[in-house]
Amino acid sequence: MKPWKTDDVAKLEVLIGQLGFSYADAAKRLGRSRSSVAVKWLSINGIYDQRQDHRKPTAKADFEQRRCLKCREFFTSDWRGNRICTACKSQDSWVSQNSVMGG
Repeated sequence: MKPWKTDDVAKLEVLIGQLGFSYADAAKRLGRSRSSVAVKWLSINGIYDQRQDHRKPTAKADFEQRRCLKCREFFTSDWRGNRICTACKSQDSWVSQNSVMGG
């Protein structure tokens, strides 16, 4: 992984912040991966902390009502990455799809 230099961060801020480039376009111009650019952009804007485990709830604020991406009904999500409700996850189609994918 290539470390971020001050010049690279300045270029990133211009490309995304001022010119509105997508992560993918900025990544091409900077010679980096899209995910590297996205994580850096989110971290310099205080949205993402690389030291934090984002798979677990960090505060009560993470427990909130979210709309399920599958059935579109609201449910109580226990962390910000949980976007499928328990009812949809218990359906045979969800269970079989995740068993094939190793989940």
